Amino acid sequence: MIKAVILSSAAFLMASAADAQDVTGNVDPSAYSLPSVMHSAINAQAKGGKSPRSAISAESRAGCRNLPNFRARFGARDPRIQKMTRLCRELGLIP
Repeated sequence: MIKAVILSSAAFLMASAADAQDVTGNVDPSAYSLPSVMHSAINAQAKGGKSPRSAISAESRAGCRNLPNFRARFGARDPRIQKMTRLCRELGLIP
């Protein structure tokens, strides 16, 4: 009698565990990740946008205009000149 109770309890527990695995049905992980990825991309694009030309300071414009003079004085391989060239290009002040 005890064996019958133990076996029926074990069978019931195994059946209920197997049945509970598909409670939510088929779940597509991309259905949950896609909206968060899209929001991240939209936020990154909004934060990393290029500044309008009107927001560039006069000092930045003057520095980029004087870049050839600085390059002649310090040399094109100077790290400061390379950084300044990269920043002026990012601002769109030199081609």
